[in-house]
Amino acid sequence: MQSCANVKRKSNVCTPDLAYAIGILSRFQPNPTKDHWVAGMKVLRSKSSKALHGLLQNGAEPNADSCNQGHSQAYFGHSPASAHVPPAQPGLLGAPPVHSFGAGAPQSSPTMFSAPPHHSPYTFHPPPVPSSPYPYGQHQSSHPVPVPSQYSQHMQQSTPVPPPLQPSFGGHASQFSQPQYTDLSSVFQAMSVQAPQDNNFYMDSGATRHMTFNQGTMHSLTPCNSNFIQVGNGAMVPARYIGHCTLPYSSYPLHLNNVLVSDKLIKNLISVRRFTIDNSVSVEFDPFGFTVKDLKTGSFLQRCDSDHHDLYPVLPPTPRSALASANVAVSFDVWHRRLGHPGAAIFQFLVSRKFITCSSRTSTLCHACQLGKHCRLPFSLSTTKTSRVFELIHSDLWTSPVTSLSGFKYYVLFLDDFSHFLWVFPLRAKSEVFSIFKTFRAYVLNQFKTDIQLFQCDNSREFNNQPFLDFFKTHGIKIRFSCPYTSPQNGKVERTIRTINNTLRTSLIQASLPPKFWVEALLSSVHTFNLLPSTTIQYKTPFEVLFGFFPTYSHLRVFGCLCYPNTSPTSAHKLAPRSSACVYLGPSTDHRGYRCLDLITQKVIISRHVNFDETHFPFPDFQPSPSSEDYDAFDVDDSLPSLSPMVDISSPPPAAGPSASVSSSQPPPAEPSGTSSSPSDVPSQPPAPAATSGHPMTTRSRTGSLKPKQIFNLLVTSDISPIPRSTAQAMCDPHWWAAMDAEMAAILSNYTWDLVPKPSDANIVGNRWLFRHKFDSNGQLERYKARLVAQGFSQQPGLDFDDTFSPVVKPATIRTVLSISISRNWPIHQLDVKNAFLHGDLTETVYMRQPPGYVNSSFPDHVCRLRKALYGLKQAPRAWYHRFAIYLSSLGFLSSKTDTSLFTYHRGSDTIYLLLYVDDIILTASSPNLISMVISKLSSEFPMSDLGPLSFFLGIAASRSKSGLFLSQSAFAQEILARADMVSCNPCSTPADTKTKLAIDGEHVPDPTLYRSLAGALQYLTFTRPDIAYAVHQVCLFMHDPRLPHLNALKRILRYLKGTLCHGLHIKASAVDRLVAYLDADWAGCPNTRRSTSGFCVYLGDNLVSWSSKRQHVVSRSSAEAEYRGIANVVAETAWLRNLLLELCCPLSRATVVFCDNVSAMYLASNPVQHQRTKHVEIDLHFVRERVAIGHVRVLHVPSAYQYADIFTKGLPTSLFLDFRNSLNIRLPPDQTTGVC
Repeated sequence: MQSCANVKRKSNVCTPDLAYAIGILSRFQPNPTKDHWVAGMKVLRSKSSKALHGLLQNGAEPNADSCNQGHSQAYFGHSPASAHVPPAQPGLLGAPPVHSFGAGAPQSSPTMFSAPPHHSPYTFHPPPVPSSPYPYGQHQSSHPVPVPSQYSQHMQQSTPVPPPLQPSFGGHASQFSQPQYTDLSSVFQAMSVQAPQDNNFYMDSGATRHMTFNQGTMHSLTPCNSNFIQVGNGAMVPARYIGHCTLPYSSYPLHLNNVLVSDKLIKNLISVRRFTIDNSVSVEFDPFGFTVKDLKTGSFLQRCDSDHHDLYPVLPPTPRSALASANVAVSFDVWHRRLGHPGAAIFQFLVSRKFITCSSRTSTLCHACQLGKHCRLPFSLSTTKTSRVFELIHSDLWTSPVTSLSGFKYYVLFLDDFSHFLWVFPLRAKSEVFSIFKTFRAYVLNQFKTDIQLFQCDNSREFNNQPFLDFFKTHGIKIRFSCPYTSPQNGKVERTIRTINNTLRTSLIQASLPPKFWVEALLSSVHTFNLLPSTTIQYKTPFEVLFGFFPTYSHLRVFGCLCYPNTSPTSAHKLAPRSSACVYLGPSTDHRGYRCLDLITQKVIISRHVNFDETHFPFPDFQPSPSSEDYDAFDVDDSLPSLSPMVDISSPPPAAGPSASVSSSQPPPAEPSGTSSSPSDVPSQPPAPAATSGHPMTTRSRTGSLKPKQIFNLLVTSDISPIPRSTAQAMCDPHWWAAMDAEMAAILSNYTWDLVPKPSDANIVGNRWLFRHKFDSNGQLERYKARLVAQGFSQQPGLDFDDTFSPVVKPATIRTVLSISISRNWPIHQLDVKNAFLHGDLTETVYMRQPPGYVNSSFPDHVCRLRKALYGLKQAPRAWYHRFAIYLSSLGFLSSKTDTSLFTYHRGSDTIYLLLYVDDIILTASSPNLISMVISKLSSEFPMSDLGPLSFFLGIAASRSKSGLFLSQSAFAQEILARADMVSCNPCSTPADTKTKLAIDGEHVPDPTLYRSLAGALQYLTFTRPDIAYAVHQVCLFMHDPRLPHLNALKRILRYLKGTLCHGLHIKASAVDRLVAYLDADWAGCPNTRRSTSGFCVYLGDNLVSWSSKRQHVVSRSSAEAEYRGIANVVAETAWLRNLLLELCCPLSRATVVFCDNVSAMYLASNPVQHQRTKHVEIDLHFVRERVAIGHVRVLHVPSAYQYADIFTKGLPTSLFLDFRNSLNIRLPPDQTTGVC
């Protein structure tokens, strides 16, 4: 046997028969039997081994040529055509597959595996064959490959196996003629050993079909007579049946389809490739077994462990394979991440029950857990102990959802830590906190002869600002802030706010008072709070601890009850009633009396002579009962930290003084009745800030005969449904669902689309729902608004849209029309078109998906072919304007050629002007009947909202009075200040510096987006604020690269606005028969480009209608040239205005006067002269001379002291700036009087 092995090692080139025989004998070299020796001797005596026999005797190499020639003839068989024998990759047992193959050992004759099973208890392994990179049916490589590790060490070199002769392919398995072998091969049939059949299935990545010997596990068996299975030694085993079964021991149905059944096999094989394809799974092998996972989701389906097997059998699941994806001991951190970051107790439970194997029990800090699960650490009890009053003061600010009768929106409270005494001050703005604190400290110093030692507050800007910090530093007061979003650090005052608000809310509900009386209920609640014992101070009252004696309670009355104050001193005559029914609002903080609200006159009467009926609450008898929503506005989370911006951008604060008048009654002493009482003489807290008057004059406020004022209730209740983030969330709320239904009803009633099958080659536009709250002018929720918006960004130009331009009315046109209307005392109305874009007709074919939540169940795959425009489409504004203009044309309106968004109507003495800005309309006419007629016509064609007289248009508030029309954007200016966090900034007198010019230098701003946002907002503010036009233009020049000097200039504008919030543009009644313009230029004013800045303003009569501040496009060589270019700009603007006035039936018979302070430019505009300094000026600028020649323009000189256009070209000193600003009609609002708009 050793000799045969030596032959094999020394000769790698020989016939296939001989190589095959030697390979078989080599396997039994460690323990050969007699049969092996007999077979070996036959090999050595064979004719084909003569050369090898000589090699064994002499150690010589055989003739390579003869061996190679014999190999070639034996390998290719009987004919050259048989050379294309299909080699393949080695299978599970190293055998070369052809089409269907496996590792099972057949028992049919005449192969070497036909020996009876009792010959040997061991399984016979055929020799491995070399792998081939070629597909089946290509030439087989003769190079050996390594043998699998389960073979013995002496089998590391392999020998080629003779392929079957004359193969033919067909069906699922190959059909071969009966294989023929040489006599040498049959010698070894007696050496065949057979193992018992194994019922387990084995995963085989080399098998091309599933195969088994056990037909009892199959179903749907069908006979199969022509299929053969080629096994590892090349023998062909017939397959008798084809059936189906499922993978054993699997809780998930994994199918084995088209399994070949042959009783000659000894193992059941699963083709990995067919298994993964049929079940859409993946199989992952590792040294401990294999795992089956879903191919799409990656989810775990089955785990089979094979720790004690050389192959990969399908075995019953073990606890480890059932609960773990792989039985690999990994670290604590890896298991922690695998299990979804569980808590330590859960993890230790799994480890203790041995469901998972962990290589390390030590854990590290999980970064993801810290970011995703971090919670607040518990707070320990406060250890701060005070020993005297005012050693520690707690403070906080609370924001009311409702503005009170007196215009208060907030309150700040100060709580003494030692006595628990509470002081509270109502505020109109958060910026008043600092002044209130100074008032409170002065009260402490004067009344208690001590100072505050430590001040505890939250980290909000109301307290953490520079004036506050400087004040504390100057006076030696220590301040302590709580951490951001850590309200428990200021917990004492937070709990006090909750207690006060609960009492406040309860008092309002009991008295049936609306929330606008919250300040009165607050003062009453705080008064009783200071008189009640507290458990934290050993059941003493805060009043007792602070003042040293126990308070009395005889003066207390039920808040909101019916009361009758004595009013005899203010009675009209002697027969008038001596009292009136009032509502008790609590004790007065400034008088030794009671505050009583007269429900008839709405006056607050302060008197000590009051009779009470504490069982009756009269307010519901005079007013509608407040709804539960009103009181829900106070149901807020008081534990939240006060971190809101220190600004109120809702509306300007009301005037100083309460809206309900206060009458101080001082009657002579009278005998009190049995039910009357007076407040006890108790020290009062410092008074809340209020408007007081020290003069002795008898006024309406002193006599209590104030005119009623309109009070706006800015109530935003807490039960308003929040804006949903998705359509599914919106459809879960009945309010938003109803809004979506209303929008869909409007769309469907307008026949916006047709439902059609989806075209195969069309671009389908998406859509989405947008949601918002709509509030009225009083801050009340008006309605929930839902809008279906097309996703126009997916439109393709030329296919879904062509032209998109849509005009909007110019600001100068609006001011001109308003000036004419005011001058002629015409009524002015405003209208709003509902769903304006839905009325535009589309000329292009646009397809859109069905709206989310409203998909037609009968045709879910259909799409919407749009007939009308939708919001979001690129051509929607243009389509709407075209439709609206056509309809107005049918009514007799003409579209202006100077401004296509202006429509005019003239018939005899009837004149109508209509201004269109998308869906907002300003309508003015020579008579109210014409306005009514136009509104009726428009409402019949489009759904309209008649908003009445002009009051709010494009964010501009308009108020009409006898003196004219006042336009203001004060609310928008407040919003800009809030956006910049500069509500509490110090105002300045001018918007621009007179000394420095902005240039490209300095460090970059930290937030350029905020800079651009503020600059753009200020640009829109110039609609009614021409006084900031120059300063805004300068900061807008650097929006592409803002620097810190530019930001400082922008902040200066905001500081100027802070001091002029209520200023606006005033349009008054004036003649409209002349145009006057002022022009100025700042020669070479730009430090970087040396270009000039030109500015102008144009007056129609006495009203400013147009202005500009702009840097010129080219450099001017002289100041005359710069002024001349500016004259050309203003002449072009006045020419446009003259044409506009002509279309408005207001033609000008006078020439437009242009005032310029440069004499050279004036002469250049009036005389056709050319000289060295002007010959390079562009020809088109000389059109000024033509206008002067035909009498449309006159250029006159004006002294610089009266050159109003200077305000548009440079920064001015304060006195000159204020004079010029007044000339621009920028002023405070006039006193409002009743008038018709």
